Amino acid sequence: MCREGAMALANGKDFVTKRIKEIYADNHFVNLCGMEIEDIECGGVVLGLAIDGKKHTNHSRHAHGGAIAALADTALGVSAATVSKRVVTSSLQVSYIKGLPEGSYARAHAKIISNDGNYMVIRGEIMSAGELIAEVMATMVIVGEYKEIPAEW
Repeated sequence: MCREGAMALANGKDFVTKRIKEIYADNHFVNLCGMEIEDIECGGVVLGLAIDGKKHTNHSRHAHGGAIAALADTALGVSAATVSKRVVTSSLQVSYIKGLPEGSYARAHAKIISNDGNYMVIRGEIMSAGELIAEVMATMVIVGEYKEIPAEW
């Protein structure tokens, strides 16, 4: 799916990172939540989220499961964009491992594990301070492509 090689990686990564950040700068939900794209590679991403007690927490002042799921779902979708694909989530499974108190910083790591041209299966983890918070797996339906983003880089 993705090419190896230092030059292809460097040039592709710079272009794809810039373009995906432009696309997601106009995503109102991502902006409302405060999600940040931290790193992009061909077929994978890392997104970050500072857990704000006034936006992301439940009554016990820990990250609401929906906030964790939203971060995961967004990371999975962004990872599809790194290989030119526009996707919608068909199924999302989240296994919550540990609570995440307000003031914490969460990182969603996502990686494509299967891409048959119609569907993608993407796996992810939510981490905070070196600890596993949640594991996620999704099936995404491919609904289009970002023509300006190469499928391999």
